[in-house]
Amino acid sequence: MKKLIIVGNKKEPPKYNNQLIPIDIYKNAIDSFDFVCRINRMMNYDLTTGTKTDGLYLGGWKDFVEQYHGGEHKDIIRTIPTIFIYGWCWAGYFKNHWKEFITQEQKDNIIWCDFDLGKIRMNYQHPCSVISMIDYFCNTPIWYNNYEIYFTGIDVNNRGEILKNGEFWKNTLHAAGGDIEEAYIRKLMEEGKLKWLEQEIYKSL
Repeated sequence: MKKLIIVGNKKEPPKYNNQLIPIDIYKNAIDSFDFVCRINRMMNYDLTTGTKTDGLYLGGWKDFVEQYHGGEHKDIIRTIPTIFIYGWCWAGYFKNHWKEFITQEQKDNIIWCDFDLGKIRMNYQHPCSVISMIDYFCNTPIWYNNYEIYFTGIDVNNRGEILKNGEFWKNTLHAAGGDIEEAYIRKLMEEGKLKWLEQEIYKSL
């Protein structure tokens, strides 16, 4: 079976069980996946997580457009083969700004994600984008029937405290949901639907 990985935007060096994962091993592992999906501004692109990018979840909300102007990898976004978008985000804002960030061909081939079902599964209305994409891949037959699904680049342990008190998260809609997100990730792992790349590399060192 082919392998797919969802790459979150955590910039810190990868580690598991308080042990640093060698960057070269980590980058090469990510770039070896058959399908690499990144999130929004791809804040750790080429920094710690390699460069291979087959898909991008693009929230396209107001901060992406007006505050960050697409981020430092804006030009790379226009070259990514597959764009995933949640319809509510498109209708709410991005439909009026997409031409600045994606091509006509990308727009014509958008894969629309139904995050509402994931919110029901989690019993939580404001999951972070990376968690919504993990849920989407793990629960959409065309993906889970054809790919072994991994994730990386997010905080799992003590996620509740990190989202509640972290500078990036504490004033967002996501701040209160870290414990719910951690529990959901662990549930998917226990069910065999999801693997944590750092954990898999750690076991092989």
